[in-house]
Amino acid sequence: MNEIFKKAAKFSVSDELRLKQFNSLTSIKREYDIIDTHRVRQMFRGNKLLLCSDDSETACYTMEEFNAFIKRLDSLKMDAKNIRHIKKYVESRISKYTSPRRGPCVALRGKPYYTNILKQNNKKAIKHLNGMLAVDFQMYNYMARIDIALPRELYYITIEHIKNIMFIVMNAYITKSLKNDNFFKPSQWLLLDNICRTLWEEFVNVLFCENSLYINTSKISAANITLILDRISDQNIYKVRELDSAKTLMRLAALFFDGNAPDFDYYFGLLYGGIEMPYALYGYSIFHGKKFGQIIPAMFSLNRIKKGVLPELILGNNGLIKETQFNKIIPNYFLDAVRDSSLSKAVVLDNNITSGYSLKIFTESLSQIINTVKCSVAEINIQEIKAILEKRIGFTNKQILISGKELYCRPVGEYITCFGLNDSSQVVNRIKFITGQDSYQQAIGYDFDDTLFKTGKIHGLTWNTALANMGIQLDVNDMPTNSGFTFKEAASNIYSYVSEKKATDLEKNMFVEMLIKHKKKALLNIPTKEIMSIGANINMIKYDESSTNIIITNNTLEFVLHILQKKELLDYFSFLVCNDLAMCVKTEEKIILTGSSKPSIEACMEAFNYFDIPMIKKYVGDNPIIDGDFANRMKCEFVLV
Repeated sequence: MNEIFKKAAKFSVSDELRLKQFNSLTSIKREYDIIDTHRVRQMFRGNKLLLCSDDSETACYTMEEFNAFIKRLDSLKMDAKNIRHIKKYVESRISKYTSPRRGPCVALRGKPYYTNILKQNNKKAIKHLNGMLAVDFQMYNYMARIDIALPRELYYITIEHIKNIMFIVMNAYITKSLKNDNFFKPSQWLLLDNICRTLWEEFVNVLFCENSLYINTSKISAANITLILDRISDQNIYKVRELDSAKTLMRLAALFFDGNAPDFDYYFGLLYGGIEMPYALYGYSIFHGKKFGQIIPAMFSLNRIKKGVLPELILGNNGLIKETQFNKIIPNYFLDAVRDSSLSKAVVLDNNITSGYSLKIFTESLSQIINTVKCSVAEINIQEIKAILEKRIGFTNKQILISGKELYCRPVGEYITCFGLNDSSQVVNRIKFITGQDSYQQAIGYDFDDTLFKTGKIHGLTWNTALANMGIQLDVNDMPTNSGFTFKEAASNIYSYVSEKKATDLEKNMFVEMLIKHKKKALLNIPTKEIMSIGANINMIKYDESSTNIIITNNTLEFVLHILQKKELLDYFSFLVCNDLAMCVKTEEKIILTGSSKPSIEACMEAFNYFDIPMIKKYVGDNPIIDGDFANRMKCEFVLV
């Protein structure tokens, strides 16, 4: 079996070189040109259906927003019986839960959606899917038939649940077609294909409709779906995973068609993760009046070869798929047309990658029969990439092949798996979050100076040391207090006092820069035994295992880290949000903060958005004015200690 990976390894770059290149998660993001979530929200500014999502990345309303949606339903000029019918359907499809960020919320992609992909008994799963489809199609066609403008949320809920099942069915249909030469029927494929295209056309129209109400006039005939379900009843449907969120797919589509996008003739979606991507791109392109090529499903991965689902012999000595073996991964129905158009352009789509083995092999293999082949992914699992590079246990046999420059369209963000993510981080498992099966830890923010450690006198001492190193003999204790200010703000205040005393000839910016430099050095030279911890507050953190503890301070990250590490207290905190940088303790990833610091919440929100930190329930501090003002702006409880 190792021969398979040896063949593929011809693509690899040395791990040593990669590790030097990727010395942090930030550099991995930079290499792949990943768009940070908090920087792309402007793309869909004002679009509630795309921006209201919580940790799940799917549309989630606050209870207030959801109640407004229900009021719009109640105000429709319809028979009361019909309104009750619609509301009953909505209640059957949503999930209610408590968000640590926004309180009581409603997930529009609800429990039934996840029930579809968690069924363990295949016969029951087929029966379940059939019943669910019947109800969802009935609602979809009912809305088209009555020709009344209805709330967009109702369409969102209905289409999300239908397309979830349709892509499960499509995946099983293609999988069985590749096992059985006589199984594939063009008429059945066209039925599935047309339904999925129609769903995404309407879905994009709903997502970008500028009105709160929407009219859909396209009906879907589901007459032959039951027959298809019967024909795939022996497939392992329950193994199919969750589809990507509308937010992720629309961000990708917007980037994909931005600028001079090639007119691709073929869009290959790799099963299962990439199966929906061509349809999302199709819906977006139709909405913007762009032409679109043929959608072709394909099933290939090295894991499938390793597990015996695909034969090892499909790979040649060059590590690529043999031309004669393409019918094992692409139905013949599509291959004939592809082979007749060697000068065409194609793109291979997948929802996420870690190493990129399968994507790269498939892309380069297609180049044997198609003139131009590109590849694109929606998201990157940067945590796993770093684990591979660092050769952690369980990742030593993996290599990374796909680099950012090889992707036609840069990914939209970090991939967070929905299944099997068993770690101790604060990343929320989407499935558990949506279905309310996981308890999210309450987040508590803490000030640093004179809340966790007695540093007031230390700061005064080090400012004096910094001044002395610049040849200025003044005592900051004689100046107005700088408590709660950032180093730059405090240094500016000190400059005003010093210049008034005519104790320096330096220009302000140069004075501030030099003073801060000396101040930082002086802080790190203070023996940590002289920086006393405030025992009562530290113990409160140590013994509270039910909370996510976050330090939010105007100190520099370097100083905060220095103290926490020396005092062996770092592991009790999940995130450090400082004046200059924010850091995730678990991954050690750091980001530069550009917004205003405490008591403003700009810098804090940058960090919260980037790391997906839950909104704090309370903030603990020692200054009733500065810390209290900050807590008020964060709309959380303030605890004075």
